[in-house]
Amino acid sequence: MKRLLLSMLAFAATSMLHAQIVYTNLESNPVVMDSAYVSVHDMGYEINFLGGGAEYAIQNYAAIYDGSESSYFACFESGAKVMGNYNDVLIGTAVTPLEANAEIGATGTYVGSEGGVPHFATLYQRELYSAWMGKTAYVGLQFVAGGNTYYGWAKLSMSANRILTLYGYAFQSTPGVSILAGATTGGVGIGEASHDAIAVYPNPATNFVNVKGVESRERVSIADLSGRTLWRGVAGCGIDVSALPKGVYVLKAKEHTAKIVKK
Repeated sequence: MKRLLLSMLAFAATSMLHAQIVYTNLESNPVVMDSAYVSVHDMGYEINFLGGGAEYAIQNYAAIYDGSESSYFACFESGAKVMGNYNDVLIGTAVTPLEANAEIGATGTYVGSEGGVPHFATLYQRELYSAWMGKTAYVGLQFVAGGNTYYGWAKLSMSANRILTLYGYAFQSTPGVSILAGATTGGVGIGEASHDAIAVYPNPATNFVNVKGVESRERVSIADLSGRTLWRGVAGCGIDVSALPKGVYVLKAKEHTAKIVKK
């Protein structure tokens, strides 16, 4: 019995050691989904965690139709779900606003896409659902890739005039491991590209990537989502990524990071 307990503890410690959070930080440059944004981005802001099709899209149609239309956290990929509950025929799924440090894991209640059929979970519907109004909170996420289940969060606010703002999102890269709403430590941080940050292209990539925003002799590195460095070198005229398996990687240069999707 003692040996079994020690084995279980060792396994748990190993799982925690390898658990890594992949965080996309938008705090300094949040995505403001007002009428101007929505008129240009009709399909909303896409969240793509693992490099295939986007698992989610945040759609704020309420911003451009005087509140007569709804706002959604759309679930596109099969198995992509949000923490919430089926409300009624008019609302459908109501997305639950979570407080910071709420646990997002196997014990949660999730609703979303099944069999590849998109599911539009409600963030706002006039006179029927307004739990997000005037609040900054977290959406609990559950999605499936390669037969594995992952958990994550997205941080949103909705103003009194129905403007949604996205401050960032993250997921636990170890399958089946829960995450706390707002947790960013214990893993790899990925910053969204800005005018003074680095950019990687083409992305997704098959053979080579180029890095914009660094000198050709600048030292750069590529790591997997566990933080393990797979390549070091200089930016040069292109970086050969053909030997990397399909997946998501993090390129680091100076104090910046950028996501690489290898297809």
